Amino acid sequence: MGSRLYVRLGILGLLAAMAVPQRLCAQFLSCSEGHSQIWHPVPNIKITIADVEFSGASHFTDDARTQLVDRIKSLDLHVVREEDDSDWLAQVETPIRDALQRQGYFRVLLRSRPYLIRSETHERQYQITIQIDSGPQYRLDQITFSGATVFPIAELRKQFSLQHGDLFDVPELWNGVASITRIYRAKGFIDMISKPEERIDEKSRLVNIVFKVDEGRQYHVRTVEAHGLTSTLEQALKAQFVPGEVFDIGAFWNFVGEHCTELWKGVPLDEAIQVRRDATNATVDIVVDSRRCPATYRDLNLPIDAALIGSTPSKVSVNRKSLGLRTRPAADTAQNQFVMTPRKSLLVR
Repeated sequence: MGSRLYVRLGILGLLAAMAVPQRLCAQFLSCSEGHSQIWHPVPNIKITIADVEFSGASHFTDDARTQLVDRIKSLDLHVVREEDDSDWLAQVETPIRDALQRQGYFRVLLRSRPYLIRSETHERQYQITIQIDSGPQYRLDQITFSGATVFPIAELRKQFSLQHGDLFDVPELWNGVASITRIYRAKGFIDMISKPEERIDEKSRLVNIVFKVDEGRQYHVRTVEAHGLTSTLEQALKAQFVPGEVFDIGAFWNFVGEHCTELWKGVPLDEAIQVRRDATNATVDIVVDSRRCPATYRDLNLPIDAALIGSTPSKVSVNRKSLGLRTRPAADTAQNQFVMTPRKSLLVR
């Protein structure tokens, strides 16, 4: 009997990304419970940034610096009472790192030091000093590929707007990675991994990127099962996802997003909507079951996997930890961890 993987693909995060009203993401927990219980969330402490000061070479104009500080002050930051400052500080550093990496300083080092100004039961106010070590400025030399057979190399290269001599813009490079991921998954290659390896010429400050592509197998729809849907919605689902046809995961998430309010009937969407994959036979079984059942209440806020959203425009903000689809068979758990790490390799294994 072939190995079969049960897959949950971050549905609620997708809905959050598509601006579904937040109240719809307040879901019920498990249908395995025979009675309802109220789940009380752990109280969060709001973090307010009063001011941000930079030290070191930041390479920002005065206007850019002002806009960056305003953006940081507007961040919606929270921390659980028992947790330290590392999580929300990382959120503060992200727009600074992105801004510098867009200018070619992909090895930028940031050291943040928060100073507590005021502390109340549900809120803390900080001033932050951020020391910036931008490192050298780099430009792109070439982007090449190996192992790709489904698409012509020229087609893959078109997914990247960066050209030879351009500033080595890391966020823009991520947009290209996300675009490649989408076109492969639209063809049913949901296991595709493009592993980047960098070759840096420190003398000329040029970066060559080689993407080693592991395409995996092409998946097809085996069965589509629906319960609790209107006849119109069930027909629409089965008309779009037909047994024997290629499984387009981006189109599937688009369908979920478009019909969110019809699918949500008090059942958690990450339980009502399931994709069961047979890795041996490269097929998927789609199950949509929106029938009610007793459950436990809680608020869910799951991570967004932007690379899965077929309708996402080419300019996207990619969740870097989730670019590799989290449904890879256990025998091969490598992911597209294309992370710009300070003073180290571009690739994190």
